[in-house]
Amino acid sequence: MRRVVGSDAPLVQRLLPRSGDSFVLESLDRLTRDELFACEAGVTTAQWGIAETGTLVLESARERSRLLSLVPPIHVAVLSASCICESLGDALARVRQTASHAITLITGPSRTSDIELTLVVGVHGPQTVHVLLLEEET
Repeated sequence: MRRVVGSDAPLVQRLLPRSGDSFVLESLDRLTRDELFACEAGVTTAQWGIAETGTLVLESARERSRLLSLVPPIHVAVLSASCICESLGDALARVRQTASHAITLITGPSRTSDIELTLVVGVHGPQTVHVLLLEEET
């Protein structure tokens, strides 16, 4: 059985069942740090998306909530279609209005290099990122 941890965002709680045939949804508040690291997927909301670069913008005031997008090998971000901005400048203007404590920008796999400039891709963060894009019904 797979362990999935979901953020406490109302949208995530509404979308995910408490458990299924192949997974158990864990509550972030009930997990120790070690248990969080043992989860196979983390589900969060993304507050903004940037069309120009395919970037997700996650705002968070709590470290443990940010860990959901960084620690499990699979990250699922739920994004409202109405929250897609054209550019980074547009997104940053909206972020400033909400005064978040921490902002995470997710554009692609992590990249790092050593002193010899050998590039290594995908060292930090999840191995896979999925985006659920929700359109509001009119």
